[in-house]
Amino acid sequence: MLRSTVKNFSVYLVFLFPLVGFGCHSGDNPIGSGVTIGSDLLGVNVSYFNTWSESQPLANVFPASRGYPHLVPLDSANEPNADFRLLIYEGNNPGGPGGGGGSQTGEHNGRFVGQATMTADGGALSNIRYDPPANTTTFTFTTTAVGNSSINFTNTRRLPSDTTATGLQNIEITRPGHNFGDLLNSAFVQSMEAFSAFRVGPSWESGTYQTTAPVWADRGKPGGMYSNRDGTSTGGAPWEILVAMANEMQIDLWICLPPNADDAYLTNIFRTFFYGSDGINPYTDVQANPIWAPLDPKRKLYFEVGNEVWNYSGPYGAITEQMTALAETEMAAGDPYNYGYAYPGYEPDQIQLMRMRLARLTAHASQLSRDVVGDENMMTRYRPVLAGQSAWSYPGLSSLSYLKTVLGGHDWYPNDWSEGRFPGRFHPAVLKGPEDGLSVNTFGNIAQPLSYWIYGYAIAPYVDGATVAELNVNLVSDRAEISSAIEISNQAGVKPLAYEGGIGNHVAVHDYEASGLDTVLEELLYHWYANGGGLFMNYTLAGNNGWGAFPDMTRQDPMNNLKLRALRKVAGLP
Repeated sequence: MLRSTVKNFSVYLVFLFPLVGFGCHSGDNPIGSGVTIGSDLLGVNVSYFNTWSESQPLANVFPASRGYPHLVPLDSANEPNADFRLLIYEGNNPGGPGGGGGSQTGEHNGRFVGQATMTADGGALSNIRYDPPANTTTFTFTTTAVGNSSINFTNTRRLPSDTTATGLQNIEITRPGHNFGDLLNSAFVQSMEAFSAFRVGPSWESGTYQTTAPVWADRGKPGGMYSNRDGTSTGGAPWEILVAMANEMQIDLWICLPPNADDAYLTNIFRTFFYGSDGINPYTDVQANPIWAPLDPKRKLYFEVGNEVWNYSGPYGAITEQMTALAETEMAAGDPYNYGYAYPGYEPDQIQLMRMRLARLTAHASQLSRDVVGDENMMTRYRPVLAGQSAWSYPGLSSLSYLKTVLGGHDWYPNDWSEGRFPGRFHPAVLKGPEDGLSVNTFGNIAQPLSYWIYGYAIAPYVDGATVAELNVNLVSDRAEISSAIEISNQAGVKPLAYEGGIGNHVAVHDYEASGLDTVLEELLYHWYANGGGLFMNYTLAGNNGWGAFPDMTRQDPMNNLKLRALRKVAGLP
């Protein structure tokens, strides 16, 4: 089995899934032993969207900046409406929170609507000019060293007639070498050439770890700061910006839905992707000239509920614990959602209940999406995903079994569920196809196959080790588990996916150039695709913490790096 460290704690995972034709931008590419990869099945996670982001995706650094030492007061469009100080970059060393991974030296051109008195730390201001007829101020901010960089805006006036501090609008502070209006950092775009999809996790999005219901009006807005209206940094990147990124790069997108969002919030998300938005609210039908365009019809949207709703550690734990408690409460209240139906004669434990509740919420989000985009776009373009730590561990099977049994209207127990393999947890093998099932499911609806509710089941296939030699040993030992994962995936009738995966963070103390590292990653992907794996989202694009394909966008050449070179090779690129 693969020994993996999943962000802060070690576990043993057994995964690696079945193949369904893989791809990259360059067209079909043979990667060995007759295996050919296609055009849309290698993706990457892009982590963090803040003042220390190593991946630095946007050309304009303002949206991801934060107030310092106080929160920035914001209006309903998430633009400053009083005097404020912006911390644009922070940290003195590359990588990680407080590490300055996002710092970039050079001339940053800026502009905003209004006027202000400006001072700076960690850089020099010059060429400050106010144009009265246009009521616009332009400036240059030059940073010369990695570290904290901030600009203080006082005596702010949105309008020439204002006599008190009223803030500013339409703020842009472009990275060196970029123009006003540019969306993406050109270095980021170049590093993304190998990938046909990107996944944005909780550091990008609103409400992923929020244990209360997120409020649509308080989310990050395009054109404003990507924070909540109270100035806290949990607002996340606006959905409109994620759509624009996918459209500009012409690649697919994978998002994490906030687990505590109500139906109206989730419907707004799907409408934003399908119809576009005016920057505040989504449209409800097709627009000739949308302010923020919908997702390109050629692009696909993968979506899951939450992020790692199986992980009880770190930031994930709050949602996983809440999901567990709510499932137990529902079970104790008479089991209105039929969790017990999936386990006749056996009371599911708290982990199984948690996973079944996640499956139910995933199916519900799937139906909300279907209500917006229509049957014809479900699974082809809009692809709901159920994610877990591994495929055939009992929590993973619990969620699949719930969807297959309770929503599918027929019993489904994989052939290798036996009392001998998982003592006291499962029943002897009984496998029935849809033709043997009930015509109406336990919710009173027409029974639907599992593939009606979800497109795929996603896991996290990592290989880990302290040295490259240890990586190779663990990779070899994992191969024996591939057939089990293939069997479960085939029985479930859904696509095997990887929401993240790759090489863990322990290799040679984060040695990105350890000899043989590229070969291990190539072999991991080769076995994934050769044995039936689908879309694989490598974790992660950039990060000076061992997980990244390269440490940092600015201070290391991302194109001259073993991991990214291996990923490009698999994608058929030089």
